[in-house]
Amino acid sequence: MVVYGHLSQFFVLGRDLEQFYLNSSSMLSYCTVPEAEVESNNPVANEDIVAQLVSMGFNHLHCQKAAINTSNTGVEEAMNWLLAHMDDPGI
Repeated sequence: MVVYGHLSQFFVLGRDLEQFYLNSSSMLSYCTVPEAEVESNNPVANEDIVAQLVSMGFNHLHCQKAAINTSNTGVEEAMNWLLAHMDDPGI
């Protein structure tokens, strides 16, 4: 993972295995950072909510989407989301 930085602001632009530093007058540099050290911005489903919904017979992937789309607020909210979106083509 390549992380670019300008002073104290950093952002991820892609993968690279080499380490580069541009001239110091530009104040821009980038270097390789191990994947494990980069925090993901992808939302993560609460596995307790997912497990409870799966035990009710819902599809695991659909349960993850429901938990994420309801901000992991609870089983009831996720179940309501599932019921309201079960006919959606992209679920």
